[in-house]
Amino acid sequence: MENSHPTIGHNRCPLCGAGLWAPRSETMGSKKCPRCGAELWVFVGSLFCVRQPGQTQQRFLAELVAPIYEMSVEQAEFIIQGADSFDLVEIIMDVEEAMRSKC
Repeated sequence: MENSHPTIGHNRCPLCGAGLWAPRSETMGSKKCPRCGAELWVFVGSLFCVRQPGQTQQRFLAELVAPIYEMSVEQAEFIIQGADSFDLVEIIMDVEEAMRSKC
């Protein structure tokens, strides 16, 4: 079973706890932890999640969205692939809200 609840760090690396920062202008991006070297996804400059080797941004979002929207990862990935930039912002906002509510 896929991990639908990734380790999350608020302004910190979820693995080593190093303080991190990213510009809020980018809705979603990737970053490398300067302390431990972990590859991370970053949401709106403050939420950091571990990035799995070879994982695409679309697959990562699909794994997060699937339980929120009560659908399979494959269905969520199909929807994300067809989403425009406004749809992606809305999806990421839903993910961010769900992630913050779990912490």
